[in-house]
Order: sequence, then structure tokens, then C-alpha cells
Amino acid sequence: MGPVWSSGFRPFFLASAIYGAAIMAVSLAMSVIPGFAAMPVVYDTLWHGHELLCGWAGALIGGFLLTALPTWAGATAITGLELASLFLVWALGRLAMWLQPFLPAQVVAGLDLAFLALLALALVPTLLHAPRKRYLAVVLILAALFCGNLLYHLGTMQGDMAAARFGLLWFLNVLTFLFSVVAGLLTPVFTESALRDAGQETTIPFIVPLEIAAAASMLLYVAAALVAENVNVIIGAGTLALLVHAVRMGRWYRPGILAMPLIWVMHLAYVWLLMSILLRVLSAWSPAVPVSASVHAFTVGAVGLMQLGLLCRIALRHTGRALIAPRPMLFGMFVMLAAAALRVAGVFAPGSPLSNAAAVLWLVPALIYLACHGRMLLSPSLPEAAH
Repeated sequence: MGPVWSSGFRPFFLASAIYGAAIMAVSLAMSVIPGFAAMPVVYDTLWHGHELLCGWAGALIGGFLLTALPTWAGATAITGLELASLFLVWALGRLAMWLQPFLPAQVVAGLDLAFLALLALALVPTLLHAPRKRYLAVVLILAALFCGNLLYHLGTMQGDMAAARFGLLWFLNVLTFLFSVVAGLLTPVFTESALRDAGQETTIPFIVPLEIAAAASMLLYVAAALVAENVNVIIGAGTLALLVHAVRMGRWYRPGILAMPLIWVMHLAYVWLLMSILLRVLSAWSPAVPVSASVHAFTVGAVGLMQLGLLCRIALRHTGRALIAPRPMLFGMFVMLAAAALRVAGVFAPGSPLSNAAAVLWLVPALIYLACHGRMLLSPSLPEAAH
């Protein structure tokens, strides 16, 4: 069926770069083009949030899991027609969300919800036959993400926008937990490997009690952020998670990573996760700090930077190329960092051009990624001897 269907990262990472840019372009048009919001299709803030989380981030999750689990768990890779079918389901969900004013709400919900459900169903048999069955926990996380999306659609169908927002908040908090697990496992492993390849012998030991504390504290934090009404609970849970994860991250740093963009961008992304937790604690402490500051610190800063590092790394590694980030991608990482800073700053200055400037900057790394890696994703991998 061609190289694009030989691994999950190829279609989904390519689509995520294109689709993320499309979502942001629409949001910009809503802000700066007079009369755009009056068009028959209204892409409001709820639609924007849903498509960034369930659409864009959904593609990233799908591409990453389909690529990583064969290595991590020893599962059989999903390729060919089965992979193409999963991608088609994701694409139909996106099309339904764009055409939602013209389709029955039940059809939109069914098409959009199908992707995470079918992805989980496709992974279950491969993981059941894999040597490392602990990765079946991934299916539980996909189920939790599905529940958030389901709550969103139930809310929109009933005209209950508060319920729809709660569904997106649910999805966001599950994604935050997933990010802390994946980034917390990959960052020290990739750091140690890169330093050793550069001739710098180092060891970052895996401390089981600390990792358990990191997972438990993050679960407590996201649960408190989702359902706790008492601000003291949010402050306490957030402070605990912040301290544990700061200790966790502090163990990973080595001066040598400063010369390795594919490594320091992952560390920087984790800093933005800590910043997101800090801003959420401060928002519970004082109404002067909007909750949305924490949301954008995570989605633009943490997820934005981490996806650049991982998408670049995976495209290089899995197509037979050396792990050296192209110079334009390095520029894109700094642009994404600036976008995150401006987007968070824009929360504190409503009506300013900061948010629109951040949206423009957010577009740039996606376009750079397509220019640098698009052909890699569509072409056969290089022969083993090439790297």
C-alpha cells in the first residue's frame, strides 16, 4: 500500500501538522477578519478547544502509540489496510466536526467518537499477545479520553455548554496525566542515550518510589483540578505534584544536553508542564490568575514543544536518518517557545494582540515540520547502511 501506511507515525504525524495549522488559521480568521464569525459555520471557542484536543492531539496520540507500542510492549505493528482504516476514521471525525451545522448531532458525535474507540479495540489484541502486558494500561487511558469526548458531545447535543466544557476539561486532564507519564519515561532515557552516543558517560537511574510518587501525585492533581470545589484541595494537590515533579525533572539535567536540541526541547517541555501546574495553583489562590493561563501553558508550551521534539526525532529515527535536528526545526522550537510565552501573556491582557501573535507563531513550526519532514514521511525509509 505504499510507505505511508508502513507505520502509524507517517499518516498521523503528517496530518497533525497540517490539521493543527488549519485549526489555528481558522481561529485567527475569527479574530481578525470582519464578518468571518457570521458565516454559517461558526467555529467558536468550544469547537477550537475540541479540535485541538480531540482532533490535533488525538492524531498525535494515535501516531505515537501505534509507533511506540511495537517497541515498548513487543506488540504486533498495525500497518497497511488496518492503519489506513484507522486514519480514515480519524479524518471522517474531523470532517464531521467541520460540517456539524449541516449534519445531525448524533452523526457528528458517532463519527468523532469512533476513532479513540476503534484505536483501543485495534490495540487490545496486539497487546494481549505482547510479552509486556502492562502496556494494556494504555487502553484504560484511551477509554478515559473517550469518556471526556463523549461528555463533550452529550453536552452539545443537549445544549448544555457547561457540560461540554467539562468534557473538554476531562480530556485535558487525562492528557496531562498521559503527558507526565510518557514524557517522564522518555526524557531521561533519551537524555542518557544521547549523552552516551556523544561520548559522555552518564546514568540516570530509575527510582521506583519516586516514579510511583510522580504518578500518584499527578493523578491527585488532575482529579482535584477536575472535580474539587475547595480551592485548598487544588492548592495542596497542585503544590505536591509540583514539588514531586520538580525533583523528578531535576535528576535528568546534564550540562551536555544544551548542545542537543532534540533533548533540551523535551526538558523545556517538561518545564512548561511544571509552569502549568504552578499557574493552576495560583489561579486557585487568586482570581487575578485565570485558569486559562494554566491551560495554554500546557497545550502550547508543554505539548507544543514536546510534539516538535518527538515528531522530529521519530521522523528521523524511523526513516533511517541520523538524530540531528535540521536547522529550520531548531528555529521552529524557539518560535514555539515564543508562542507559548505570548499565549500565556495574552491571557493577562485580554483584547491585546498577544494571543493573535501567538497563533501566528504557532503556525510556523508546523509549516517548518512539513517542509523538513513531510517528504520523509511519504517516502520509503533509507536503507540500514545509510545511517
